[in-house]
Amino acid sequence: MRWYFGILIGLLLAGTVTGDELIDRIIVGPRIGMYDAAEASEWNDAVGAMARYRHGNWGLEASVYYREEWVENETIWIKGWPAEFSGMFYPLKPVYVLSGLAIYNVFAQYDRSVEKLAALESGNRFSWGYHVGAGLQVQLGERSHLALDGRYVWFDYKLQDFPGSSDIASDAWMVTTALMFNFR
Repeated sequence: MRWYFGILIGLLLAGTVTGDELIDRIIVGPRIGMYDAAEASEWNDAVGAMARYRHGNWGLEASVYYREEWVENETIWIKGWPAEFSGMFYPLKPVYVLSGLAIYNVFAQYDRSVEKLAALESGNRFSWGYHVGAGLQVQLGERSHLALDGRYVWFDYKLQDFPGSSDIASDAWMVTTALMFNFR
């Protein structure tokens, strides 16, 4: 799955943006990516949807996606449904930087066969986080756009207390791509 990022970078660099094709349009579409949480055992997939609006050099983004990872030597399974909201600045037409906030609906399932986790109940928690990133967005056709970005995300799993729980980091690097369409 990682090889597709190389192809997408090539497509982004080959795309052209002229005039004001990306200005004052709401664009929506699917978003896929990969992230590497600090305590996760490997890179994991993220799948969701996003919407963007751009006016001049400024933009807004809203997205929701699904992610899951194993932490603490694969004894805790974390599933999350983050909703992110970002402010964007485009110093050049295809290049943007962004920062924003997110609310995370996190479900933690504990392996109760592990002694230190035996008394813990699996369940949902809500957590706030924030992120910064940068990327490229190009127009592929009259109504289609491709974006590729990288972000660093800070948030807390809000796990129940157990010995060592305060040492579990949930911050993550995230690389995503989106194929978006406008309907104007």
